[in-house]
Formats: sequence, structure tokens, C-alpha cells
Amino acid sequence: MVEIRQIREDALRGVLARCARWISLKPVGKKKEDIRWVEKTENPPVTVVKDILSLPPGMLNVPSLIAVTHSPIIHDDGTIIAEEGYDPKTKTYFAPEPGFVLEEIPDLPGEEDIENALVILQDVFVDFPFVDNVSKWNAVGALITAVLRPVINGPVPCWIVDKPQAGSGASLIQSAIHMAATGRDPSIEVIPKSPDEWEKRTLATLLSGRNICILDNISIRLRSDIFAAILTSREWKGRILGKSEEVSLPVRCFWMANGNNIQFGGDISRRIWVSKIDPQMALPWQRDGFIHPDLLKWIQKNRGEIVAAVFILAKAWITAGRPKPEKIMPIGGFEEWRHTTGGILENAGVEDFMGNAMNVYLDGDVELRQWENFISSVFEVFESRPWTAADLYRRLNSEESGESLNPPIRVMDTLPDHLAEIYISKPTGFTRACGNALSKQEGRRFPCGYMIRRGQTRQSAQQWIIAEIIEIRTNPGEANDERTEGN
Repeated sequence: MVEIRQIREDALRGVLARCARWISLKPVGKKKEDIRWVEKTENPPVTVVKDILSLPPGMLNVPSLIAVTHSPIIHDDGTIIAEEGYDPKTKTYFAPEPGFVLEEIPDLPGEEDIENALVILQDVFVDFPFVDNVSKWNAVGALITAVLRPVINGPVPCWIVDKPQAGSGASLIQSAIHMAATGRDPSIEVIPKSPDEWEKRTLATLLSGRNICILDNISIRLRSDIFAAILTSREWKGRILGKSEEVSLPVRCFWMANGNNIQFGGDISRRIWVSKIDPQMALPWQRDGFIHPDLLKWIQKNRGEIVAAVFILAKAWITAGRPKPEKIMPIGGFEEWRHTTGGILENAGVEDFMGNAMNVYLDGDVELRQWENFISSVFEVFESRPWTAADLYRRLNSEESGESLNPPIRVMDTLPDHLAEIYISKPTGFTRACGNALSKQEGRRFPCGYMIRRGQTRQSAQQWIIAEIIEIRTNPGEANDERTEGN
């Protein structure tokens, strides 16, 4: 099995010992005129080993290796590297599983070739209860991404499979994609619980050179600044466990994750794409009548045909001039992935890929929904008038005391979770916490049409204003003129 391992001093010393005979000259003889020099075999000096390890990659006459792939490699010109070995253009080593044979791929794929390829890729997912066509084609896009990840020169978003209950098949879908791309069963991981664990786990994944990583059965809100940052990074710096040295590694991994009714926080919601499945039964693991009862075994047997189908679509896109997709909304930070995967599918006539992107962003971000509800209710109370965190606190107290309210709306019921927790557990700290929270949201334009902005300071108290946003939209792709209403 070919894999990337970080080489240490003792290992490099052994490699050098096998590459050459290391000798030293030792003087023999007591008198100066009788001294002769004799060769003595030695181990490579530690100073030489440390010097090599300290040199930057550019100073070593050694090819750079950024990943190991188990699927063939396709170049920008359509050339397919299907023989085991190192590919200097992509700096990737192709290490096929024993017995893997890539099916024949036409030089100029025609419409019939494309249609057959789409049928083969859909057949992988024929037994899964997708809620709509978008979810199915998002899964096909994930399979294409997994196979082509070594040649997508840029970040790739995390693919999520969301389901209402356990046993629906999310883990199997992602295991099937892993099997199709690598020919082997996946190494399943659970979601890290702390920032330190996120950093250690992601660094270990990058050090291994793995192309695919699966986070299984997410049961908590998916929120991590580290994970969000690494999803949009080309290079990642981290400290090796147990050492003081830092390493900089290329990010060439494709993350997948699954769970029941997953909620997202922070910036994660705009760095994912989602497929939803729903078997619509109480005990979904008891389903039967599958077309592929042993899916992973079927994929392993037909892997050469499945991977070839991906390359047929990719080659058809390349021969068409690598057109950019027109119907997929722009996704900041993932332009190369959108161009490649979206372009391949759109060129093949698939129009539903990523069709749920906006809904995923709006529905999946729990914090966004909470803040939208909160500022909408606050606007009902104060309208466009300036108000302070203390004014809001007095309003909440009035609601709790049962006073007659005008307007009769309860802001308390729409407080974001962390503000509600502070109001209940530590009310004396609410105004400060609320002011800090508002500062972090200042200038943010919410999809509901409001924006929080800073007003004047009166008697050392910061005033806030919720402004209505009016967007004057022009043709797609042209700039938008925006103006705000409110003082």
C-alpha cells in the first residue's frame, strides 16, 4: 500500500545508509612516517541528516509529492495517466488497487457516450431515497469531485448528507463514493469536539496525503472556525504533535459528513453543499428489495466502469473547451471546484446540480435564522428609531412582568440562544453581552431585508438602528445598486 509518511531523522539516516557507502579515513600507525589512512565504514553523520531535513523543498533535487490517488489522473488537455507511478504535472502518485482496470475511454466522447456515463453514475445511487433530483445530482457531483480531487487546483466544499433519522443510508452513500474513488473501505471518523482536536485531526489528515475524509453521524451543531478555514485554504500551517516545529501542507482533501437534521454555525453553511435523503418509514434499516443489495461489493467489481464514466464526462467537458457553468450560483472561495464539477455536469446536460444552494445557506445556518427573527421582532418594536441595549433589556423585563405591550410582540421569544442564556442566567451582564453581539453583526445585510448599524452615542450608551435594505437588482452578473432606509 502506497501512502505518505513524514520521514524522521532515524528513517532518513537509514535511507541514506542504503543509498551509499559512508566511509571515514582513520590513521593507522604510531610514528608519523608510518601512518597510513584506512577506510572505515560508518553510518551517515547526524549533521548531514539534520541538514537535509532542514532544507526547503526547492533546494532538494527531489520531486514534490502532495497526494496519493487510487484513481487515474486526467490533465487539462484530456491526457489520462492510468499507469501506476508518479505524475510530475500534478505532483501526485497514482497507486491503483490490485486488479483495477480502467474501461476504455473514447478520445472524443459523443452524446451517446455522455448519456451512458450519466446512467452508470446514477446507478451507484439508485437505491437511496433522495428527497429530490437536486439531492441526487449533488451526490453524483460528490462522486465526480472524489475521483477528480487531485486535479482540482483549489479548495473544495464539504458535502453533507442530511437525513431525518438513523439508518437512512447516509453513511453508506459516502462509503460508496469512497469505494468508487479509492477501491477500498473508508476510515470513518467522528466529529472532533474541541478546537485542539480539530487542529490535530485535520493536520494528521493532511500529513497522510488522503484525498477523502468522512465525518460520520454528526450529533452536535457543526461549527468550527478551524474546519471553516481549512475548507477554503490552499495551504495549511500547523504544529506537529509532540514537536515545536511548524509545517505548511497543501490542502487536497475532500471532506464529506453526515448526520440527522444537521445544524450549522459560523461560516460553515456557505462552505458546504447538501443532499437530503428520507426513506419515510419508522425503521428504515429494515428496507429490502435493493437493486444492489451489497453495494460496496458491486462498486468494487464495477469500479473500472464507474471511474471511466467520470472521465468520459470530464473529457467531453475538456474537448468542449472547459466551459464555465452558467446556472450554478457563484460560490466564493470555491471557484475552481465550481468550474470543474459544475462545468462537467452542466456540459453533460445536468441542470439540477447545486440547485438547493441558497436554501441550504438560509435554512442550515441556525444562527442566521435566529438573528433574522430577532432583528425582525426588534424592528417591530423600535422601527427605525435608535435604541440601546438597555432599552432592549427594559423591553424584555416588561414582557416578563406581563405589562401591556405596544406593539404586542415578544422579543424574548426570538433572542439568539447565547443572549437568551445570558438574560436568564446572568441578567446583570445582558446589556454588555448584547452590545458586543450587536457589534459583531454591525453592517451585516440579512436576507430578510434588514441591517444592523451603529447610531450615535448618548450619555456613554451606544445607540443602534435597524435599517431596511432595498436592493435594486439588474441583470444577472451585473453590479447591484443598494440603498438603505432609516435614520
